[in-house]
Amino acid sequence: MKSISLSTAILLLMLGLAAQGADFDQTHATWNKVLSEYVVPANKTTKVKYAELSKKQDQLDSYLQTVSAVNPADYNTWNEKQKLAFLFNAYNAFTLKLIVQELVKNSELKSIKKIGGVFSSPWKIKFFQFLGKESFLDDIEQNIARKNFDEPRMHFAFNCASIGCPALQLFAFTADKLDIQLDTATHNFFKDESRNSLDSGRSTLGLSSILKWYKDDFENSKRLGPLRKFLSTYYPFTPEQLKKFETGQYDIKYLPYDWNLNAVTK
Repeated sequence: MKSISLSTAILLLMLGLAAQGADFDQTHATWNKVLSEYVVPANKTTKVKYAELSKKQDQLDSYLQTVSAVNPADYNTWNEKQKLAFLFNAYNAFTLKLIVQELVKNSELKSIKKIGGVFSSPWKIKFFQFLGKESFLDDIEQNIARKNFDEPRMHFAFNCASIGCPALQLFAFTADKLDIQLDTATHNFFKDESRNSLDSGRSTLGLSSILKWYKDDFENSKRLGPLRKFLSTYYPFTPEQLKKFETGQYDIKYLPYDWNLNAVTK
């Protein structure tokens, strides 16, 4: 009888999770509430109230439970924009979870790169269920998003909990607004002179290392690439600067990346 009861309980749990996945909220309303409460503007970027979030994780956990309930069959019925919005929000939410669960153990955490050991990257740690299997952050970004979508703007949507990262947005990504949201995130990132800078006197364009690490994604994009075309579209050049850039008068260099935690500090 006990084994039958246990089997029944497991079946009901699986059916419950399947129902949650099928009815997934494409507005990402719960995640939106987390962002509005714990993410704040800071100059041209944002910072996160990790310390506060670590003490009250119920909304974040509730959202992540619905994310983990989505199975591959449900995911594959969605259109491209629904999939991308889901991937961006899931990655960012699981990143917040990684940080806050570490802060509970170590309140002095200064960087996401301090999580894990010598041979274990924080982006390789399996700590959540995603699309039907045990997963890790790089699985979402590298193995799913980059592999399956021609969307270089994704690199301004994923947030790695660091100062050098593009801002964690104050809103959830949603399919109906995705193009506008990605354009805004990309434009805002390039406007931030702490991450990118143009030295007209030396004819040098300093870019975030993100553009170096993922250069192939920009160069090979059939819609928005190559890299120089992408920059002509999204970098805030003046008309005169744009003309010089498009005629090859600026050299590109890549700037150091700041891995310190993008945390609100008192």
